[in-house]
Amino acid sequence: MISSLPPKKVTVKYMNKPRFQDSVVIVTGAGTGIGRATALAFALEGAKVVLAELSPDLCSTVAHEIRVANGFAISIPTDVSNPNSVQSMIETVKLEFGRVDVLVNNAGVFPRIAWDDLTLEAWDKTHGTNLRSMFLCCKAVTPIMKAQDSGVIINLASIVFLLGAHTEMTHYISSKGGVVGFTRSLARELGRHNIRVNAISPGAVQTESEAAVVTPRDEALVMANQCLQTRVQPSDVANAILFFASQDARAITGQNLVVDNGWAMN
Repeated sequence: MISSLPPKKVTVKYMNKPRFQDSVVIVTGAGTGIGRATALAFALEGAKVVLAELSPDLCSTVAHEIRVANGFAISIPTDVSNPNSVQSMIETVKLEFGRVDVLVNNAGVFPRIAWDDLTLEAWDKTHGTNLRSMFLCCKAVTPIMKAQDSGVIINLASIVFLLGAHTEMTHYISSKGGVVGFTRSLARELGRHNIRVNAISPGAVQTESEAAVVTPRDEALVMANQCLQTRVQPSDVANAILFFASQDARAITGQNLVVDNGWAMN
């Protein structure tokens, strides 16, 4: 007997394709904090992640985390302030993948040193890691991106450049100001090659490196200055980085996005 009831409606569910499926993404300083969170986030979105991290042990640890989560990662211990080390890393990436879709310049240091105690050596080391490294990595990667007529570069700056109010951080603040200027200028230089360049300025992010220097009083001051009464997490910054790298941001370049729970209000 043929049923007179209408046939059941069949609902077909389509899995969303990961945003960065098979994209090649380099993350510098990927061993801890924002870099680690960013590498993990890209891997979960299908990217082939290159961990360019100074510490071989941290490189291996994060690569293992990604593989356990069924992601893809290769670790290349890299001193991003050294041109030979950077070029070697890029050459390895070219041989392995033949392309670079996203470069995240995250590596950075922020030692607190009073102005009277600030030496030229400390100044150079801070600028070497925070700014020179971005020049070297961008110089090495842009020929690849130009050849493929596409690419995204994301540089990590900081809200301290916007606030300019912290003591014992003149070397750090000036380096991060340089990152913002570098980002804007490079966006102009590379736009005609379909390469987007943006910056992210995190606020006070709850990372391992922060925990080593921040006191309870420091944390209380952070909370007093923020609109939102929670701590910014590395994953919050990673989410902003993935947005800038995605097609959702295809019309955005030369910008500086603040991720600080409403502190600098830029």
